[in-house]
Amino acid sequence: MNKLFFLLTLLLLPLLSPASSFPEPMVFDLMRGLDAKKGETEFNLLTSSNFTSHDQHLLLNPEFEYAIADGVAVELEIPIDQKPISSKLGLQYSLTPPSTKFMIGMQAIYEHFFEQGREDFSLSGIINLRLSERVSLVSLVGLRDATMVGHHDHYAFIMNISLFYQHSDRLSLGLENDRNIYYGKQKLKALTIPQVSWKINKNLKIQTGVGFNWHNNKDIEGFSRFIFEF
Repeated sequence: MNKLFFLLTLLLLPLLSPASSFPEPMVFDLMRGLDAKKGETEFNLLTSSNFTSHDQHLLLNPEFEYAIADGVAVELEIPIDQKPISSKLGLQYSLTPPSTKFMIGMQAIYEHFFEQGREDFSLSGIINLRLSERVSLVSLVGLRDATMVGHHDHYAFIMNISLFYQHSDRLSLGLENDRNIYYGKQKLKALTIPQVSWKINKNLKIQTGVGFNWHNNKDIEGFSRFIFEF
């Protein structure tokens, strides 16, 4: 059923009316753009499913994002795996004036896991770089600290590098590469996600793609993100 859902999303995208948009990574997304204006509001829903698993239920990640000032945004996210598993609070701010060529910023995320008693905190730097008229690069690099019931568990180096090709004002193609290197547990999580982003109108955008999880038995995962902007 979930395979059919993602297949239909991919097939229907070209039939939708076009719109314009600056690409963002689908899985490790920004909290609004670095050039966000005060009062911008977004609700989005990321859905994912493991195509190679026997249990193919949908994972849901609803998010609410709001720009509290120019270049400054906050986020609330509740990941759901049949039931809410954690809550995430985020803050993002730009360190440079708005630009279509180059911008840098910072992003901080706190996550509390309800049943595990675990708390994660991450701090990442953001770089937006336009390589040409149609090609752009978005990078997030930082550290995550995870503690289990109040004591130190492990650190992780996190890196997300995404390359985008702007096919038209409304359609972009991307390749997202997400890496997590855990020092305390000596393990690597790696996800590569070819993706399509389509701006339907000024309020609605859809991203979809298939990801290859190199850490977990090379699983294949389907992702879609539905974005409503106000």
